[in-house]
Amino acid sequence: MTLDWWLTYLLTTLILSLSPGSGAINTMSTGISHGYRGAAASIAGLQVGLSIHIVLVGIGLGAVVFPVAAGL
Repeated sequence: MTLDWWLTYLLTTLILSLSPGSGAINTMSTGISHGYRGAAASIAGLQVGLSIHIVLVGIGLGAVVFPVAAGL
């Protein structure tokens, strides 16, 4: 995977991660139940998990795309 594709993928995943979803609901309910510190810990945990997921998917996607691109 070239740097251009990697940066495009990274930008796309970052934009998509900003849309509200289950993480937002989790953070709001944790904030209501446990206050600011609980919400901050929830946000940190969600972002660490997302970062790991992005890296693993990027590695896997590169492994699939590279052989196809090399055959062209």
